[in-house]
Amino acid sequence: MRFQEHIDNKMFAPCGMNCKVCYKHLKDKKACHGCLVGDEHKPEHCVHCKIKECAKSRGFTYCYECGDFPCKLVKNLDKSYRKRYGVSLVENSKRAKEEGLSHFMQSEITRWTCRNCGGIISLHDAQCSECHMKENTEMSYIFESERLGFRRWKDEDRLPFFHMNSDDDVMKYFPNKLTKEQSDDFVDRIEKNIELHGYGLWAVEIKKTRAFIGFIGFSNPTFEAFFTPCVEIGWRLARKHWNQGYATEGAKACLDYGFGVLGFEEIHSFTAQNNTQSINVMKKIGMEELSTFNHPRISEDHPLRLHVLYRRKR
Repeated sequence: MRFQEHIDNKMFAPCGMNCKVCYKHLKDKKACHGCLVGDEHKPEHCVHCKIKECAKSRGFTYCYECGDFPCKLVKNLDKSYRKRYGVSLVENSKRAKEEGLSHFMQSEITRWTCRNCGGIISLHDAQCSECHMKENTEMSYIFESERLGFRRWKDEDRLPFFHMNSDDDVMKYFPNKLTKEQSDDFVDRIEKNIELHGYGLWAVEIKKTRAFIGFIGFSNPTFEAFFTPCVEIGWRLARKHWNQGYATEGAKACLDYGFGVLGFEEIHSFTAQNNTQSINVMKKIGMEELSTFNHPRISEDHPLRLHVLYRRKR
């Protein structure tokens, strides 16, 4: 099976699932025709789906039309999909609402087309419907912006990440550049934090080219200050990808995910007071300056010790 030029909007389920990439729809025989297209060959749990029944009882086709979105039912399913498949149904729904359902469904074609033969990759088992080649499931995005995909880290990210961490311009506002060992240790800590908390500094790639460009995401500062404990949003991108709006676009998507899916009440960000580029991103994503502080992990005589603190509430 291959994508047609346009995907029927009826293949978008009330919960935010793209039924076009469901393993049941991609079956050679007795294929399900989608959540909103009859019950023939549909799994029993889909026939009696509480989410679909709830939306219908309230007069909606899609959950994102409801004032209670995302409700507990949707959040629980979203949590399961993020953990098992690296896909957020809540984020799908938000994009469909903001960008338009037709636009969202068209963008899914690029994401789920097999690069080997042009078939459709199943979300559930990461296998192509035509050549049966299995995609690396880590390629699935946890959430997306218009141009960027947010995912778990891969081994092939480590070398370009080290190049970033040893770049004078990228590390200008950090006390030290990182060795290869330190850079790899950093990736290991990031992944452990994602496993522990369900969020972290996600690897970011350009969807069109699959090029890794750095990280954008959340962390929990471990030093003591008047604003800790807190959730911090941060970003670090390769120099060749600067001045293209990626940091702002990605940080906005992260804030939406943090408030809308993870349920954060407030998110902080901080940097050296002379790091005007990062400060401009903080302002563009709607954060407000709170104060300045001396970073306790930087020596007193270091020119980068004085930091500026920003915050945004839900």
